[in-house]
Amino acid sequence: MSDGVRLSASLSIPIPKHNYEKFPILFEYKPYRKDDNLFNFDQPNIFYLTRRGFIVTKVDIRDTGSSKGFLIEREYTIEELNHCEHVIQQLAKRPTALQPVFLAHASHDFYKNDIHYPDDIVHLNHYIVSIDQTNALSATTDYLINQKWIKQ
Repeated sequence: MSDGVRLSASLSIPIPKHNYEKFPILFEYKPYRKDDNLFNFDQPNIFYLTRRGFIVTKVDIRDTGSSKGFLIEREYTIEELNHCEHVIQQLAKRPTALQPVFLAHASHDFYKNDIHYPDDIVHLNHYIVSIDQTNALSATTDYLINQKWIKQ
């Protein structure tokens, strides 16, 4: 990031069949701890999509999961969206990446489409407590999933 904070990103990149092959990027930017909360649940989908020619990228929002920095005061701030835009710009610079960016499940109307307002009434239920407690945990230990790790 421009202030020197490092965000944690996981990329699953397909094996190119020929030189200069480019792949579209599927991008997820959330505060839900990509390395532990949903890791086992997400892996089959990630491998499925990667085998079919997509770069799958998961990024922990600032100060959540394995990302560094201080958590932004609230959701959907201009600062948070600027961080997301910065990550997209970095991904677009990858030599294997296609240039177009498509945002799925994005919304311009956060009030009507937000998890906290499913029926136009604010719901501050177990989600708020669980996400705050989960993000208070320390970051996941750094590890490499490589051939040595697989053999162990």
